[in-house]
Amino acid sequence: MCCSVICMFLNEERQMNIVAKLISQTKKPTGIAGLILTKAMNRAHSRITNWGLHFLEIDEGHKILEIGCGGGKTIYKLAQMFRNGKVYGIDYSDVSVKSSTKLNSHLVDQNRVEIQKASVSSIPYPAEFFDVITAIETYFFWPNLENDMKEVLRVLRPKGKLLLVSEIVRRPENEKTIDRFARLANTSDYMRYKTKGELNQIFINAGYGNVTIHENKKHGWICAVGCKPDKKEKEES
Repeated sequence: MCCSVICMFLNEERQMNIVAKLISQTKKPTGIAGLILTKAMNRAHSRITNWGLHFLEIDEGHKILEIGCGGGKTIYKLAQMFRNGKVYGIDYSDVSVKSSTKLNSHLVDQNRVEIQKASVSSIPYPAEFFDVITAIETYFFWPNLENDMKEVLRVLRPKGKLLLVSEIVRRPENEKTIDRFARLANTSDYMRYKTKGELNQIFINAGYGNVTIHENKKHGWICAVGCKPDKKEKEES
């Protein structure tokens, strides 16, 4: 929304500079601007986070990982939803790790939350460690979505679930807008939104089963959930 307003009043060169900076900060917050942005994202993503998390089924005592924890609000919500479980968070931005840790400091002190700097491409936990992994408004920034989803699969326990939530799914009616901002951002690392079909296929290619894609048609939101097959399911496939 803010990018669209900016583009109404500036020439294309200035649009490109501003959009590129906004995208860079959204992808990896840095400095004072990044700190402000993490707080803004906590507010902006609150409703879609609530919507996406209601598709989760988590047992007490489960270990949950939030990838790209940003300002830390999703970690807080998960910790409130599942008080006997433990919530972990990773982000490759120092600012995001600091912001998330500060917001959840009381939960960190209680050993109910653990947050560290790390990339989705190399998750610093052993195989089959987590029961549920979530990623809210981040998958489109992952360096290599299919390979990174395989890395997520590695640390999921059998029958564990990965949940991806995004405000935007690529559709024919929004392709021009998405491509325009990609051009303005002047980078191949621009938000790589997928269609429903593409997301479903990437889950399958990465080794997930029982893939379900939920849509909020009013807002255009999407929530994709895939399950790690257990040994029996692997043998039958």
